[in-house]
Amino acid sequence: MGASNGGSGTRLLSQSEIGSALDCQARWDFGYGGRLAGSALKAKRVAPILSEGRAWGAAAARWHTNGFGLYDACDALADSLSRDAERQREFRVYDPAGHEALRKRLTQMLTHYHSIAEQIPMDPVTERELNVPIPSRTGHRVSSRYRLLGYIDATREVDGRTWLVEFKLRGRLSTVQQISLSRQIRWYAWAYERETGIPIAGVETVERWNEVPKLPRLVKTGRKDGALRPSHATDQLCTADDYLASCAKYDEEPHDDVLAALRERRWQQRVPIVLRRGEMDEVGRELVSAGRLIAQLDSGLLYPMRNAKPQNCNGCSFRDICAAPDPELVDALYERIPAKRDREETPA
Repeated sequence: MGASNGGSGTRLLSQSEIGSALDCQARWDFGYGGRLAGSALKAKRVAPILSEGRAWGAAAARWHTNGFGLYDACDALADSLSRDAERQREFRVYDPAGHEALRKRLTQMLTHYHSIAEQIPMDPVTERELNVPIPSRTGHRVSSRYRLLGYIDATREVDGRTWLVEFKLRGRLSTVQQISLSRQIRWYAWAYERETGIPIAGVETVERWNEVPKLPRLVKTGRKDGALRPSHATDQLCTADDYLASCAKYDEEPHDDVLAALRERRWQQRVPIVLRRGEMDEVGRELVSAGRLIAQLDSGLLYPMRNAKPQNCNGCSFRDICAAPDPELVDALYERIPAKRDREETPA
């Protein structure tokens, strides 16, 4: 059950809400504030990237959990997609063919992940909820109103110390610097420490490239009979083993440079980030600032400004209504829900 905002006066803050307010105040308002459209909005159709990410995180965490295997991970993946499908059925926007295509593609990706990744045992805390008060404005006590809500994928012990583990599905793998600058991993580590009393040594981010290995390319030999041979392009998205098998099938000599390129391709990565003790104090100060920003937006003291930067707008789920929230279009695309400050329950 979600925590109450209205009856108890509690106001939950999430990493996604804070990030939305920092990226674009209008996007925050459409999802949480409700002033620009007359209510807060929730898309009737689950964005594929969100559905993919949730399903992948659930499946990867299950596979790494002690005592589980690939079939269990496939079940977790299917269960996650099914929950998204239920919402889409409710609003009659469910696409059975699209759902099955997504399930099949993610299952293929999971099978490939299973074949090349090291299965590191982790504690079964998949999607554990964290719900802790942020510091008060003075920093001497905790806030009686604002709490940070988050979810962690897994934990594991390394040399007697606890690490958080986050699973991510990416259009491209992040650089180590990008991961090291992430505020989310620090906020979740901070919240875990305060909820459990267990110090966190660091956060390990496990990223998977959102691609499925493809079959080796075939090209025409130029002969009159239209015979084919394996391509020796280094940019093809197949595995080295499949390339070798294709060369053997067509009696073609494999190229060393192609093999080297295919073997060096990174489909996934594990990046551990060690956290310093002083960083946890900084997180507390950041969350105080975040609470102040949300409070000003909630109260109307700040009017939500639209941010027309392409890097913010291209992937925004409110892009089609942002300039002029036409009520008919809004009602066709979104479910109207209370502003977050007025909700009796805050959904996960």
